[in-house]
Amino acid sequence: MPAKTIFISRDIDQDLPFVRKLKKKGWKVYGTSLVECSPHPFPTPPDTDWIFFYSKQAIRHYFDGLDQPERWKGIRMGMPLKVKILRYATFGKGAAKFLKSYRGIEADFAGCGIAEEVARDFLEVAKDKKVLFVRGKNSRQTVQQLLKKEKIDLYDLVVYDNKAKQKFSVPQCHYLLFTTPMQAEAYYQRYAKKKWQKVFAVEPSTAEALVSLGLPMVCSGDSPDVDALISSLA
Repeated sequence: MPAKTIFISRDIDQDLPFVRKLKKKGWKVYGTSLVECSPHPFPTPPDTDWIFFYSKQAIRHYFDGLDQPERWKGIRMGMPLKVKILRYATFGKGAAKFLKSYRGIEADFAGCGIAEEVARDFLEVAKDKKVLFVRGKNSRQTVQQLLKKEKIDLYDLVVYDNKAKQKFSVPQCHYLLFTTPMQAEAYYQRYAKKKWQKVFAVEPSTAEALVSLGLPMVCSGDSPDVDALISSLA
């Protein structure tokens, strides 16, 4: 087996710059998501001061759901609407970057990806405020759990279903790069740990999940950015 093989737990385009760079250096790159995500119908969001997104999928499904035409049925055009300035928060910097590229919204708060630090820092700006946490059905709700006893009004909104795929096949690669905790858990539900494999986590919460699965030697990126982490290998 060639040593320069890497698996990335997300669907990737072989023409992406970092993939081309790796292949030019002799790497074989395999990428596929091990988690299925699908829209989850949700009611009209409550009136809050903040909206907190755990992930890129939460951002995508939240705004896609709001854009559905049926949400506007029965609304009389021309009626003045009460405008409230919302503030937006993300669990990690990767989600903040996606929020900007997907909807043109600059996050007012972008966490570091470590639940305890995110909860602590977010409380400083959102204390005594109403916060809507937008998430997947099987989210760990880590920040909410850490803040539930604090002076902050928590609201919960599930906007997508996320579950591990039941059928998938991944080549045995020397390097494994996991993008979320659920991706890592899905992989190791099917495949045994190998001593010769080097495991990477894109961000801290995924690294924590890998350690809990019995993988003490996990390399974690400084920021939740696949491109940045892989650049160290190329």
